[in-house]
Amino acid sequence: NKGHIHAWAESVESAIIIGPGPANSVKNKELPILRGLPNLKQVHVIELSRVFNTQSSALLQEELSGVQVFSHTKDFMRTERAALGDVSGSSLLISTGSLTNYENCSTDRFPSPQLKSHLRAFRRLAGDGGKVLWGYDSHLSTGAYEDPLVSEFLLYPLKRAARIQGVSIDPSGFIRHSDCHQQASLVAHAWAATRDQMIDIAGDRHWISKGDKFTIFCSVKPCPDKVKIFESIAKLKTHEYKTEQAGAVLHAFDCV
Repeated sequence: NKGHIHAWAESVESAIIIGPGPANSVKNKELPILRGLPNLKQVHVIELSRVFNTQSSALLQEELSGVQVFSHTKDFMRTERAALGDVSGSSLLISTGSLTNYENCSTDRFPSPQLKSHLRAFRRLAGDGGKVLWGYDSHLSTGAYEDPLVSEFLLYPLKRAARIQGVSIDPSGFIRHSDCHQQASLVAHAWAATRDQMIDIAGDRHWISKGDKFTIFCSVKPCPDKVKIFESIAKLKTHEYKTEQAGAVLHAFDCV
């Protein structure tokens, strides 16, 4: 409910947007929230993709009259609040991205260290007296990925590699495979070999057997109660959260 969010974050003077993606995404997700903040003076966009950063920052500058927009092409996990420059007043940090592609992925246990690091990075950037609004997916299912376009997207790196000089690989020998791992609350996406083949990378040969799987990335699907277990470690406290029927969660925290 945007009205609840605007009342809760009424006093903030700056917003920090984490990984907004392309312009269409920020227009549909973050912009409606930002428009309802009466005291907003600054928006800081932190995005690894230079293209997405330029797109989203330009849209926000166009749509938010009288608000300064700053873009930072950085990894938010490795960024200190001081690196953003002079941030005005208290801040609302907004992230609508789930915890994905983290290091040392295990499909046997919940990624507690990674979640704690994620929440601590939110808290560090939001600063004392700040607020955090995190949108994530709690629905542990592969259904959303069972789409030919998703498979094509996830297999594209193999097709791209096959065009590199000195690399010999047949991308048609792989399919995209996704598995749910209940214990770890995640969905793992992998390239699965459909037949044996030899891969040659600049003379370095690797034998691939039918059935071999190579993890591309993992998407964590935590429930809010699981997230709340770790919030105090990150000096956050749940204000409220809303879970939609499809499993999408909007989780609001106060910095403590």
